[in-house]
Amino acid sequence: MRRVIKTGLIFSLMGVLAACGAEHGYYNDHEHYSQPGETVLFAPEISKPRLQDFHMVDSYGIDSASHSQALVVDPYLDEGLFEIYWFADSWDDYWVEFYISDNPSMDGAEYVGSQMCGVGLDCSEDGLQFCQYSADLYLSCDTGEEHLADVSPLIYAIPQTLYFILQVCDYSFDYCEYSFRPVLFK
Repeated sequence: MRRVIKTGLIFSLMGVLAACGAEHGYYNDHEHYSQPGETVLFAPEISKPRLQDFHMVDSYGIDSASHSQALVVDPYLDEGLFEIYWFADSWDDYWVEFYISDNPSMDGAEYVGSQMCGVGLDCSEDGLQFCQYSADLYLSCDTGEEHLADVSPLIYAIPQTLYFILQVCDYSFDYCEYSFRPVLFK
């Protein structure tokens, strides 16, 4: 008899404990019940990449992040190589594009190169790119593309200040934002 009472007491206690907090139970607020024949599609919102920061290291090793002096790119120093690095905030893969212009906007900017960034790719939330400026006025970046940007239409006298533009775009190029750095090209 005691065994039956103990067993009954244990089951009663389990029932009470199982019901505790039921008024605050878990529920999925993304659940949708459809009518028969109704098709429901859920498309996740694509996050927009945000360019947090963008800096350059010029031919003389001057880093725009830590110095306020003008950046200079010289085709005769270190073969015209210079560095670009950036920080972006994006949950999804995004594109980073490089342009050169004679004004601080995308109007009339000359395309230099682009690269896809994201988890498992060469660049993620931060990236580093090496670019090269040649004495015959061509500019390229090590993006894997075989593209040389002709800078001669933008240069009226040497040396001249041009604007290096870095742009980040979402995967489908529906949203883009950019920043620029003035650079003296010799």
